[in-house]
Formats: sequence, C-alpha cells, structure tokens
Amino acid sequence: MERDLSMADKKDCFVVSPIGRQDTEVREHADQTLTHIIKPVFNSKNYTVVRADEIDNSGVISTQIVQRLISADIVVADLSYGNPNVYYELALRHAIRKPFIHMSKDVDSISFDISHNRTIIFNRTNLDSVAKAKDKLSRQIDEIETGDAELENPIATGIDLQILRTSENVDSINFAKILEEIADLRKEIRFLRADQEKREQLAKMRSERDHVFRNLVSHDNKYIGSPAVSEAAIEAVKKFLELQTKNIEDQKDDSEKN
Repeated sequence: MERDLSMADKKDCFVVSPIGRQDTEVREHADQTLTHIIKPVFNSKNYTVVRADEIDNSGVISTQIVQRLISADIVVADLSYGNPNVYYELALRHAIRKPFIHMSKDVDSISFDISHNRTIIFNRTNLDSVAKAKDKLSRQIDEIETGDAELENPIATGIDLQILRTSENVDSINFAKILEEIADLRKEIRFLRADQEKREQLAKMRSERDHVFRNLVSHDNKYIGSPAVSEAAIEAVKKFLELQTKNIEDQKDDSEKN
C-alpha cells in the first residue's frame, strides 16, 4: 500500500518564464506551457510548482525570486521569446550549479552561449509535441533525481577556471589551461554545427526556389494566364526568394564574425 506523502515530502520546482500582459501571445504561451506541460509532469512526481507571478508571500518580489532560484530543487527556464529577465534569473541558477531544465518554443530563442545545453523544444499548439515534451521533461527530472544530469554551463565553468587560474598550485594552473582549450574546442564545434545548419537551410531554400521557377515557366501552369503575367510573377517570386536567401546568408556571415 502506498504511503501518503506529506507536504514535508514535497520538492520544489520554480519556473522562470516570459509572462507578459494579460491577453497577449506571450501570456497565453506562458500559461498554457505551465498548465499543460510543466505542472502535470512535476505534480505527478510530487513537486510543488511555482512561477514568479504566483508568489503570494509579502515582501520584495525580486528578493523572493532570488531566494527561490537558490533554494528550489529544480528550476525550469522557458527560453521562448528571448526574454532578458529569464536569462538574468537563469544565470544565477547556473552560477550556483544546481539542477535546471531548459525549454523553448523554438531554437531561435536560445542564446548561442547556452546552445550546447540540452533544451526541450516544443509546440504548445501541437498535441504530439506536447506529449513528447512532457516525456522528455519527465526523463530529465528522473536524471536529476538520480544524479545523472549534466549541470555544466558557461558561468559555472568560468568560475571554476578563475579559481584554478588564481591557485598557487602548478597542477591547478595547468588544469585550468587544459579546460580553457577544451572550452575553445567546444565553441568551435558549436560554430561548425551552426554553420552546417545554415548551409543545409540555404541548400533547401535554393532547391525550393528552383522548383518554383520551374513551375512558373512551365507551359501548363494553371495559375498564370498570359505571358506578361507569367513574366511579372516570375520576377516577383524571384526577388522574394532571393531576398530570403540573402537574409540567411547574412545571418551566416554575422555568426562567423561573432
């Protein structure tokens, strides 16, 4: 027979998320993600879940947020929309190297500095995506509870390196140099991965562009009635697709410069 779990047995999950004003897309995203993904999973594992705007104790809100970021058993950070407050709060959690879980509605919202950390990508409007996100979230919680979770992050690594660099122990100083070399290699690998993704995206767009061109100039195109309209349509679509391709190439160049 299962024993009843008291409040003392419950663990804490603190959620940092873009919240937004009522009746906005951001607020709808935040509420639905909390209600339909985060809370069901954590509640099933005997966690109490609190988001910043749900704190009801008296006192300075910012101080209570910091306290929860430090004391919570797990912090879930929703990186959607690239909200600066979320990154600020997540940085504190990273600094103390306690368990965290990253989530986002898309890859584009994730800062490059933490792109190597595992992130649960989800679409709250797609039931299959929601189910997969809940499954991944459950598995990450299990990994945290068994001590198998990876807690490495740029801030914690930087703190470790600084401690080693300022040490008077030669071995520690040499170890710091090795860690820096590893960190540089990881950064280069991330750049290469990002570059490869851009190349694949460009190749796909060029293929789609060529496909559209072929359809437009075909004699049996049912959407275009005259040669004059056909020529104008081709030019319009060509300019639009070339502009999209250029935007991707510009993004690639920017990432290489950074």
